[in-house]
Amino acid sequence: MRHNFEWKVKRSKKTTLHLVCLMDICTWKLSAVRRDEATYFQVRSFINEHTCPLEEIHRRHRQANAVIIREVVAPRLQQHDGRLMQPKDIIADIKTM
Repeated sequence: MRHNFEWKVKRSKKTTLHLVCLMDICTWKLSAVRRDEATYFQVRSFINEHTCPLEEIHRRHRQANAVIIREVVAPRLQQHDGRLMQPKDIIADIKTM
């Protein structure tokens, strides 16, 4: 998130999680497992090097970064007078910007 790279879930089950870079040519990946009844995942392997070209990193990310949440989403949530906003409402608000 910090460097604006995008990732996607390759596999997600109750006990395993595999994330990869959105760019197929990139080597970045993270694999984690959940042991027994633990409430957290333990990272088993992590390749923290993105090999995708920087020019492919763009503004329309699949994941919101901290700046988007702080500057765009949070103030809009406060403006709705206690009305519960659904994810689709937040998405619609952001698309109209």
